[in-house]
Amino acid sequence: MAGHDLNYLAQSGVLSLMPPSRSGPSGTSPSFPLNILADFAGGGLTTALGILLALLERHRSGLGQIVENNMVDGARYVSSFPIIHSSDNPESPWFGRPVGDNLLDGGAPFYNVYLCKDNRYMSVACLEPQFYKTFLDTLLKTLSRSSPQFVREWENKGLIPRADNQMDRSGWGSTREFLEAAFLQLDRDSWANAFHDTDACAVPVLSLTEARSSAGVHANAQPSAHPLLSRTPAVDYGNIVGSNSEPVAACDVSSELCPGKHTISILRSFAGMSDSEIEYLIKKGAISHIDAFGTGESKL
Repeated sequence: MAGHDLNYLAQSGVLSLMPPSRSGPSGTSPSFPLNILADFAGGGLTTALGILLALLERHRSGLGQIVENNMVDGARYVSSFPIIHSSDNPESPWFGRPVGDNLLDGGAPFYNVYLCKDNRYMSVACLEPQFYKTFLDTLLKTLSRSSPQFVREWENKGLIPRADNQMDRSGWGSTREFLEAAFLQLDRDSWANAFHDTDACAVPVLSLTEARSSAGVHANAQPSAHPLLSRTPAVDYGNIVGSNSEPVAACDVSSELCPGKHTISILRSFAGMSDSEIEYLIKKGAISHIDAFGTGESKL
């Protein structure tokens, strides 16, 4: 059967744990995290981890082995935390209730995303009581300065949230209603400035362009290599130009990395292969070397 990331999430059971989508016909269909969870986390990263573990073990035994992986089981593995604490475990404080009614799936008003006056968003994730108190104090202080009439109206209703009843689920509905109305009083950047340098766990939802230009984030269009190793840092192949042995191809001027572009350098640097060994692989069709027009691809 043919399939893609969304199908693998569906088969793994993980999709059923996702918060409800607001765009579905009934507003209750599960949302999904693009094609990140099964394709790249459950498939790519877990396969890379398996290869590294096999290489480490080879140093001890001198033997190779097959690394077997699939995206259904991989998606389940990287989702171990919500699966273990799912509704099959009603005593769990994290995911023991129906989807959309838990701490981390949109059920808690203090762990959610809120629309602001300018149609941009703020993220709120103040799970710990001390952070929740800081969040409410900062929010109410800001509103008292910018929208005093709004604060008075909600005070008269008796619906201003209190830090000491954070985990009282009976009040989550009214707290969410208040926060939804509160964030609409100001634009996103005003809220971002208000919460900046506090422990409120409230930060703006940035666009990709904003994230690239923000402090501490690499400015290149493609994500830089990560994690960083202090003694043997990774070569940032995603943002490197061609060398004499591997000419710059047409796709190098775009945001995509040419398939097979670094096959030769990787075989030389990491596999320790000689030019004659690489030439033999090319002649046998095991690999193909990219040309100046960006054609050819790795068959590794």
